[in-house]
Amino acid sequence: MDLWHGRLLGMALLGLAGTPVLLWWVQRAPLWMHARWAEASDGPPPAPQPTSRSAWWFMAVGNTSIWVLCSLSAPALTALTWAVFGSGLLLLAVIDARSGWLPDVFTLGLLGLGLCVAALGLHHTGLAHALWGAAGGYAVLWLSAWGFRQLTGREGLGGGDPKLFAAIGAWMGWEALPAVLLCASVSGAVVGLFMQRCGLWPLNAPFAFGPFLAGAAAAVAALGPDRFAVFFGG
Repeated sequence: MDLWHGRLLGMALLGLAGTPVLLWWVQRAPLWMHARWAEASDGPPPAPQPTSRSAWWFMAVGNTSIWVLCSLSAPALTALTWAVFGSGLLLLAVIDARSGWLPDVFTLGLLGLGLCVAALGLHHTGLAHALWGAAGGYAVLWLSAWGFRQLTGREGLGGGDPKLFAAIGAWMGWEALPAVLLCASVSGAVVGLFMQRCGLWPLNAPFAFGPFLAGAAAAVAALGPDRFAVFFGG
């Protein structure tokens, strides 16, 4: 087995080995949410549910694919850091889809890790770009949520979405933020309208935006933000 195939196999095994860890965190996210936000009238915390076979396969295939794809296009150490970023996005997307909540321990952890990786020069995003990306990502979604609340009196975004977007900016730099936000907004609108048309999602019910941010970040990272420049007059 040559070095390239050995590296590919090693990354695949690392991605597969990380699946039980991701599933463990997914199971316990509702417990953390209950511990932080529940009131006395909400009753006892929910018991962890056993992981279904379909959920295990979804996480196993998804996480292993992330690690394999990262190994194809970058030096070993850089590939490892991007694979960790991809696993973090997958974890947050699944937790938000299941519970409607983005735990600070993961969003802020991913943000801090992105800044550290940029400071160490382990990928192309320099520290200045990462800092501007983190600040810009948080500010854009926080201001959007604030403006929506002032106009409608309702919450448009959860508190975790700006932190997730800040983490994406820390990893990918401020230049990637417009493309990520465009992809997330369009895909979220299409899926939301489709689900409402099919009666799968009640009108005005809370809708998790985190999975669309995570998916858009993965797409832009894979394709490159330049592919979306035509939408911004580039």
